[in-house]
Amino acid sequence: MKKLLSQSLDTLISHLGVLAIGMFASVLINRTLGPELKGIFVSCLLIPQTAVVFAELGLGTSGAYQLARKKYQPESVVLFLLLASLILGGLAMIITGAAVRLPAEAWGGFNRFVILSLIPPGLWLTFLPEIFLGLGLLRGYNWWRTGFQIFRLLILVIFLILLGNKLQAVILASVILNWAAFIISAGALWVYLRPKSAALSVRQIADFFKFGMKVFAGEILGFLHYRADIFLILLWKDNVQVGLYATAAFLSELLWMIPRGLYAPVFSGLARDGLSRDIVKKAALVTLAATSGLALIAAFLVGPAIRLLYGEPFAGAAWPFILLLPGTVMLAIPKFLEAPLIAEMGSPEVLVWGKASGLLCNIPLNFWLIPKYGISGAAAASSISYTIQALIFIGLFIRKRSQAISPEKAGEYTLISEHESGLNEIAD
Repeated sequence: MKKLLSQSLDTLISHLGVLAIGMFASVLINRTLGPELKGIFVSCLLIPQTAVVFAELGLGTSGAYQLARKKYQPESVVLFLLLASLILGGLAMIITGAAVRLPAEAWGGFNRFVILSLIPPGLWLTFLPEIFLGLGLLRGYNWWRTGFQIFRLLILVIFLILLGNKLQAVILASVILNWAAFIISAGALWVYLRPKSAALSVRQIADFFKFGMKVFAGEILGFLHYRADIFLILLWKDNVQVGLYATAAFLSELLWMIPRGLYAPVFSGLARDGLSRDIVKKAALVTLAATSGLALIAAFLVGPAIRLLYGEPFAGAAWPFILLLPGTVMLAIPKFLEAPLIAEMGSPEVLVWGKASGLLCNIPLNFWLIPKYGISGAAAASSISYTIQALIFIGLFIRKRSQAISPEKAGEYTLISEHESGLNEIAD
């Protein structure tokens, strides 16, 4: 337990550094754009982010599994994920461009393919955390995340200085950032692995897709659950409301840095040596207590903090943030327990059931509450559905824990991880 807490503290410190830099970038974006342009920015980048999630096909988790199990050479796995990001990302870019034909204003005044060019590097940056964890490079991943946020901030400042159109400056900064991060990270990994050769067989490719599809449904359902409210707000409200709600959602999801801080070392420990269920249980209780305490403090400080950081125009994000807190706190437990559920119990179907139940509650609640109560209704709907998802997940987890697991099944599902796309600034 002491080792776990030590590793978790290292990861949490890294998260805090990333949070500080990310918050500075968030403040800069919000103060520069204001609620209305922020809403356009969120809506614009939500399109490629959605395409990335559907194009991912569970291959990131599959790659992490293959790396940790040492079934194939690391350079072959990395080569496959690199090619997948370019080929699948390119196809998703073309299909999305043909299917989504919005007016130029919806794309920030750019040709839509400029925005959609985010898809291939965004797909790679979704795979990248899995590669780091699969290789056991937890510290390297922490350094990468910090470097990414620093580079992001520098690119953002440069483009805001150079361009008069601030919306286009922020969008272009995102495009340049993702492509630069793609090139740098792919090159750095290749140098680190020093491959003499990297070849792919039909069997390898089939194995990647076969495993990936086992977790793909859960990834889709989870993304739709977390972002369905923004899609539905777009149907009934204006860009100002989208900007305010996206800010509230971004701030509330910062609480998940606590389960993520514990998730990575638990994930690595289970994959490498296994951990006792007593340690996992204690870590889960620590996660809940810490998240709850931070949420209580945030509820009292959010109003003054938003006015201080973002300015008076964003004051309307405070109440939706408070409404999101109960569900956000409850969902911290499933976000932490995903690692032992998959690595120890071999039951990825529970992720699908939990996320499906949350989404099925979220959509009708949003249809009922958003027209009546606006973004406060969307926040309440999400908080309720998050809570339902968490309760179902915890119940299924307890049930699964009492069942015997075959060694073959437990070995098959050793790894799964949170996806953190390079497009994650969408909710800032």
